[in-house]
Amino acid sequence: KSEEEWLKPVIPKVAEIIRLQDVSAIQLEIATLVRDYPDIRNKQIEAILYIKGNLSRHDIKSILKVVDTIERQTSSKPKLFELIKAS
Repeated sequence: KSEEEWLKPVIPKVAEIIRLQDVSAIQLEIATLVRDYPDIRNKQIEAILYIKGNLSRHDIKSILKVVDTIERQTSSKPKLFELIKAS
């Protein structure tokens, strides 16, 4: 098993977030993404949501509000998003 195996699930997770239309379903997928990659920042989540192009500012804020309630345990989780800038 290569050291990069932990990277494989992130692309389908992000693709699923982009594919989904229901805000509740998006919140669930984002919560899973944050749990699996706790180093992801709100700016990065916002950038992913912006790609969708069909969410209102209110929808994005409500999704980010849910993200803020998630406890992020980073000790043993791989760090991917800390290397990615989001402006």
